[in-house]
Amino acid sequence: MAGKMWQPLVVEGENSWYVRLRQEMRTSNRAYIAGGTTVNGTKSDTVDVFDFASGKFVETLHLSTGRSFLATASLETAGLVFFAGGEMKEDEKNPKNSADADVVDIYSVEEGKFITPAKLSVPRKKLSATTLMDRWVIVAGGFLSGNGSQGYRAEVDVYDSKTNQWSQTKLFRGRMRLASASAGSCSVFAGGEVNVSQGYYLLYCNAIRYCQLCY
Repeated sequence: MAGKMWQPLVVEGENSWYVRLRQEMRTSNRAYIAGGTTVNGTKSDTVDVFDFASGKFVETLHLSTGRSFLATASLETAGLVFFAGGEMKEDEKNPKNSADADVVDIYSVEEGKFITPAKLSVPRKKLSATTLMDRWVIVAGGFLSGNGSQGYRAEVDVYDSKTNQWSQTKLFRGRMRLASASAGSCSVFAGGEVNVSQGYYLLYCNAIRYCQLCY
């Protein structure tokens, strides 16, 4: 079947050096590509904005702090893009010296700027985020550096755009590098890395506060 070839895109300038786990979120026909680690180990605060209509990178934004392994989500109706958590400093020889972010930077598409940030209940990296019914942003799991096997986090931070309030709940089991997706009135958090070889997923139903463990 004939069709258009996919063309690679290069983030120009110093951004082309970002080599590890930048995060991308698309909203309002734009993609927001955020954070990451450069080849010299510096954590980037850059957000490159790609416009699908023009096929070009059109703007550069900056997070409140440079970090990698962050999670992103967006709400179309509210016009908000969320950049949650992440790793600010990594020390593999002495993990106690590593540092993770609890900040949630929030960019308003309508205002064209970052608005007042929020905070996660626990700083962490390698977390996952999804949006539900274009109303809720759900940020789940992750890892808190310097805590060994106790670093796998089960916290779930939930933002309700109608009330402008955050609430918290927990996954059945703490884990990082989990996957998330939403459809209809449900969000699923699947798999992930734990300190034992088991995988779980948590299904959020209806108004979020009701949850059911599924196998």
